[in-house]
Amino acid sequence: MIELLDPRGRLGILGYWVRSSEQRHGYARRSIDSVLDWLGQVGEMIVEVKVDPNNTAGLKTVIRTVRKWKGERCVSGDSPITVAGIRTMHECHLIELGPGTSPS
Repeated sequence: MIELLDPRGRLGILGYWVRSSEQRHGYARRSIDSVLDWLGQVGEMIVEVKVDPNNTAGLKTVIRTVRKWKGERCVSGDSPITVAGIRTMHECHLIELGPGTSPS
């Protein structure tokens, strides 16, 4: 899921889910990198990636992605998100994209 929050398309949220039986195959990592690469070619934007810090695999994926794409943690963007009826605080990370940006 990619949601553009700015009418000019300069702020987006990237959301993803991987079925438990399909985890640890690199699907999330490759999918996220492909989407970020594509969005960076479209124009300048900031992508917000949120993760439940209790989701060890998800947190590992987000930290790897943020490092690779030179993003940063944005504590002020942390917010509770409800998943399957359970509300948990999620960490916010920001990645700036634009023409010429590429992963490390």
